[in-house]
Amino acid sequence: MPPTRRPRVRRLNGVSRLWLLALAVLVPGTVLAAIGVRSVQQERAAAVQALRERLDATADRARAGLERELARWDAFAADAARLGPTWAEPALGQVDLPRSGTRGGPVLIFQSRDRLITVPTDAVLYDPPSAPAAAPPVLPEALRAAEAIELGDGNYAAAIGAYRALLRAVAREGRPAVLHRLARAHAKAGRTDDALRLFEQLETAGGSSGSLPAALVARVGKCELFASARRDAELTRCSLDLLESLVAGRWRLEKPRCEFYLSAARAWLDSSAPDAATQRNRLRLETSEREKRAVTEETAAAIDIWRSAAVPPGAGRLAGEKDGRVWLAFGRAEGPASLVVVLPSAYLHSAVWPRVFAEADTRDSGVAVLLEAPRGAEAYDNPAPRTEGAPVSTRSLRDTSGVWQVHARAVGQDANGTFAARQRFYVATLIVMLAALLIGMLLTTRMVKREMEVARLKSQFVSAVSHDLRTPLASIRQLAELLDRGVPSTERSREYFKVILRESERLSAFVDRVLDFARMEEGRQEYQFADVDTATWLRGVLRDAQASAEAVGKRIEAVVPDDLPPVSIDAHALATAVQNLVDNAVKYSPESDTVWVSVDAAPGGIVLRVRDQGIGIDAEDQEHVFERFHRGRRAAAETTGAGLGLSLVKQVVDAHGGTVEFESEPGASTTFAVFIPTARSSEIKSNANASRSVTSA
Repeated sequence: MPPTRRPRVRRLNGVSRLWLLALAVLVPGTVLAAIGVRSVQQERAAAVQALRERLDATADRARAGLERELARWDAFAADAARLGPTWAEPALGQVDLPRSGTRGGPVLIFQSRDRLITVPTDAVLYDPPSAPAAAPPVLPEALRAAEAIELGDGNYAAAIGAYRALLRAVAREGRPAVLHRLARAHAKAGRTDDALRLFEQLETAGGSSGSLPAALVARVGKCELFASARRDAELTRCSLDLLESLVAGRWRLEKPRCEFYLSAARAWLDSSAPDAATQRNRLRLETSEREKRAVTEETAAAIDIWRSAAVPPGAGRLAGEKDGRVWLAFGRAEGPASLVVVLPSAYLHSAVWPRVFAEADTRDSGVAVLLEAPRGAEAYDNPAPRTEGAPVSTRSLRDTSGVWQVHARAVGQDANGTFAARQRFYVATLIVMLAALLIGMLLTTRMVKREMEVARLKSQFVSAVSHDLRTPLASIRQLAELLDRGVPSTERSREYFKVILRESERLSAFVDRVLDFARMEEGRQEYQFADVDTATWLRGVLRDAQASAEAVGKRIEAVVPDDLPPVSIDAHALATAVQNLVDNAVKYSPESDTVWVSVDAAPGGIVLRVRDQGIGIDAEDQEHVFERFHRGRRAAAETTGAGLGLSLVKQVVDAHGGTVEFESEPGASTTFAVFIPTARSSEIKSNANASRSVTSA
């Protein structure tokens, strides 16, 4: 029965295994990265959908809140209108105004043919333009006669007498007009103190002088007197009081008169050199003036639009804009009478809209509300920072003022940005993994190539060792066979025995070198250091080398001075290194029969040089000369070898604290220079004195 042939199994080499490893890591990594990116995309889509649902819910709540708030103010305006058919002033005390706690709250304007009532009374800086014009006052005949003496004749003393007589006879409601003219006449007559006392009486008298409030006339008169008398301290106090009263809305004035007296009060303050405290009070009053002026202008605009029939009769809403600020008005009209409830922009922005949209803005984190007025102006916006490209949900509300737009928008880090960052993280992780894999593959490839090269060199080493062992063994065997068969003479036998002894020593030396190299590689080589006479020791080494060289027809020219300094060395190990250098010089000098060896003293040691005129070392091989198993291209072509000699030389010299260098000209010559120190390092000396043994590093 024929033997069964076993199938041949093809083994994978190192590179194939490397590629299999790369595929085993790369394919699962790529699949996992793709799954991760896909899951992030799905999670992103789900999160965006959830965000849109939250935005829709927020927009619905915000729209419902806006609708409720507008309806509340409609009801408030209707309740205010029901207080009486003529909306008489006594009934205004029953109106329940919302408490805002902020400046610039709601303003109620009741207007009929002959009167205009503002609630609160100090809500506006001046009366709206549509207020009924006051009838010009009619002066009594006696007052006109006294005024003619003052203004026409310029007889101030006579005018003062006439005013005093009239003051005793005039009715109470006429006293402010007489006091005003009497104080004026005293001021023109140069009687300043008397004029001031009269103005003080006028300020507390109440009523009006002509069409102006008596208190306003008295304040202005006093300020004029202080200014003309250059009494700055009194002027500062008087003008500041006048400014504060005008800003507080103490007197009902038309816009031109209010602006005139405000300018006059500011001018008197500027001329009186006020102190720091007065300046601070002035800045406070001017801030209040700006706020109240904005409320007044928005109220006036609302009344103008209402009176121009721009809204349906009976009831309606208005939404207006001034300087980018949105205000609201709710009106009721019955014939010539009307009621307008104005919500100024400052009140809306600080009190109304935050309350209306508070639930929508805070229930869901990451969502804010923006309100757009009917004419496109921005009525309210949550202060949260906007995110470009974030989703927005919009709801509309139509009323008599137009179409309101309520927008719910995402704020902060939106879903797109969050998941885009996560996706970038997955991609970056994949890139890092691939880069690490690539680097690992490169390093592994380099290591595999190096190991393959070492394996190749080891194979060459085994082949060279086999040759070096076979050659002397073949000689010994052949001569032993001749001796066994018998030889012609005793002299020839003696010669054969010498050859056998020489080849045995050669074989023994080769085995010793291999064993030494193995111990060095494993770190077990021990060196026995001792002080030697350098010249004597070196001549003995070169004498043995000369014998080996003569056996192959070569000679060694050596120069060894007698006065070389002594060295502490392992004589056997260093002799082996020198022998290797000389053997290499002999072996690789096929065209030359001489090798030159010289020794010189150098600072701190000795330098041994071995020179030949052989094949040299190529440039590309020079950096690998001392590597184990390495043989240059020229050396490998000339003869066999193990590639251990120079590596052994380097390790032995290093162990002695020395250096080995070389110079080579390819095809011409090579010179090796070995430096051996006379005094070795303190560590080696300490170990040498303790045990005369040093372990090779």
